[in-house]
Amino acid sequence: MNYTQLDTFSNWTKDEKDQFTVSIIKGLVIDGVRKANSGHPGGPMSLSDFSYILYSEYLIFDSTNPDWFYQLAIHVCCYIRCFICPTS
Repeated sequence: MNYTQLDTFSNWTKDEKDQFTVSIIKGLVIDGVRKANSGHPGGPMSLSDFSYILYSEYLIFDSTNPDWFYQLAIHVCCYIRCFICPTS
């Protein structure tokens, strides 16, 4: 897949879109750890595929469900922890 042709994104297969999205998430993880000058990218990098599948196929956002925030918070907490934990 040639990712430089983003104008054709709507014509990509579901698998190509999924792979591209996970690649973007992993890139943001690397940038976040580098920018924070702290943490280790291993945790969030390994969680990227799982998180994408979880949020794109299983979790449905429901603003009327008061428990939604806690479901989101637990998962995001695992992500953020990897950014703020010192590596030494």
